Amino acid sequence: MTKIQLPIQEPIITTYQHHAFPLSIAANHPDFMNWFCSNYIQISLSKEDTLNPLNYYSFWDYFILCPIIERFYIEKELIPNKNQLVDFFTDAIDRNLYVITYIDEYYIPNTKPYMCWHFPHDVLLHGHDKSAKTFYTSGFNEKGVYSSNNIVTYDDFNKAIDIDEQMDDTKDFSAWNNKINLIRVRYDWEYKFHSSAMKESLNDYLLSTNSSNKFNMFRNTNDHIYGLAVYSSLDLFLEKVESLQNNIDIRLFHLIWEHKRNMNFRVEFLINNKNYDFDKILLDKLNKIENDALIIRNLVLKYNNTNNKSIITNIRERLKLLVYEEAEVYNGLLCFL
Repeated sequence: MTKIQLPIQEPIITTYQHHAFPLSIAANHPDFMNWFCSNYIQISLSKEDTLNPLNYYSFWDYFILCPIIERFYIEKELIPNKNQLVDFFTDAIDRNLYVITYIDEYYIPNTKPYMCWHFPHDVLLHGHDKSAKTFYTSGFNEKGVYSSNNIVTYDDFNKAIDIDEQMDDTKDFSAWNNKINLIRVRYDWEYKFHSSAMKESLNDYLLSTNSSNKFNMFRNTNDHIYGLAVYSSLDLFLEKVESLQNNIDIRLFHLIWEHKRNMNFRVEFLINNKNYDFDKILLDKLNKIENDALIIRNLVLKYNNTNNKSIITNIRERLKLLVYEEAEVYNGLLCFL
């Protein structure tokens, strides 16, 4: 087949590509929202992970456990001739397998690091054109915007796939640099909505429950900060920023906003597909929470551009109000589930 593009959806989460990629694939499944409603509710803040300190909680990789997609890992070293990797990836796509692997974006046009600095990063391949010798990919472009319309030539990809393990930037990615992930949608599987699972996850979020304690039969528990308690740690972080006048990692507050927006997506889905009837006052308050979180995220962007300390004070005050709003409104939401 000369040209093929596998179906891809706009991901419901874009803070991190390791969530965006599988979600954009899984969203092709008709039961995707049934599954999503019970997941991506609890959040956790790690004291050790400097790359992704604030993240969505799962006791294991979400997409090893996700029942509506199938995921396989292989190591690049199993394909000793690097020149054969392009053929391997095109063959996989021809078999309806999406490919996620790591590349050095220094060699990838239309990315921020292109020809500026070496940067190992994950990439999703969801199509190819053998005549043009190109892949269709997803990822962040040079403007920092997530896009599923990127095109990379085979030649550029061959340069980027062979990551130099001696690069300082690869140390935090060494466990992933050698991996190739193959994903397919399991259209033959079903997943039903479980209101009890959504209710339990939301309750854990509100109580700041250490969700890892529930899964210590599978792996050790951690001492992350969970749920609403995350806001206190973010406030301490902002206090340090205020004194040091550092820039703020926008991903922290993009995730906070995304979390509120996706709670509204869940409620809309339940109204339109599961015959739930929510109080209008509650719905208005949910919308306000989402909007307040968006204002906070935008204020972070403004601070990073101006370094105006008064903006930090404004953000901290708004975060404290957001905690109270969430506690009230999400507890009210629990009564309807």
